[in-house]
Amino acid sequence: MMQTALLEVKNLSFSRADRVIFRNAAFSLAPKESLGLCGPIGCGKTTLLRILTGLERPQAMTLSLEGVPVTAQRDFQRLRRKVGCVLQNPDDQLFFPEVIEDVMFGPLNLGLSYAQARTRALDVLSMLGIANLAESISFRLSGGQKRRIAIAGVIAMRPRVLILDEPTAGLDPAGCRGVLENIAAYRRETGSAVLLVTH
Repeated sequence: MMQTALLEVKNLSFSRADRVIFRNAAFSLAPKESLGLCGPIGCGKTTLLRILTGLERPQAMTLSLEGVPVTAQRDFQRLRRKVGCVLQNPDDQLFFPEVIEDVMFGPLNLGLSYAQARTRALDVLSMLGIANLAESISFRLSGGQKRRIAIAGVIAMRPRVLILDEPTAGLDPAGCRGVLENIAAYRRETGSAVLLVTH
C-alpha cells in the first residue's frame, strides 16, 4: 500500500518581475524521507520556503499536507503547526532574552502547559548537546549557537515536516556532524520528513 505524502507540491510556477524562478516544479516528502535542495545563491531556495509556509503567493501551485489540500490562509495556519522551518538567519527566530524561553515558545503556542513546555525544551536542548545554554542570554551567543537554538525551538514543536535552510552554516565540522546526526535521529524516531536546503 502506497504511503500518503506528508508534504506534496505540484505545478509550482512563480515569477518575479521578468524572471521565472519556478516553472511546473514538483516534489513530495514521505514519512522518514530526507530530501536535499541544492543550488547557487539567488536561485530561489529561500523563496520556495516562503511559498511553502504561505509567506509568498505563487502564480500556480497545488500543495497538500498529509493528503489534505492547502489553499486558504487558515490551511497555512494548520500547515505551520505541522511544518517546522529553520530560517537561514537564526536571529529571525530568537525573540526572548533566555534560551529556554525561546525553545519553550513553540510548545506553549501548541497548548502545552508551562511545565510540559519547559520539560520538552530541556529534553531537546539535551538531545542537541546544548543543555548548558538553557539559561544563557540569546543575543550573547555565537552565530553557531544561535543556529542550534533555532533548530531546538523548531524540533521542540515536534513537526511532521522539518525544513532547514542552511542548518550547518557557521558551525565547525564537529558541530555540523552533531546537528545532522541529531536531525537524522529525530527523523527516525518520529517518522518525520526533512527538507534540507543548501548551496
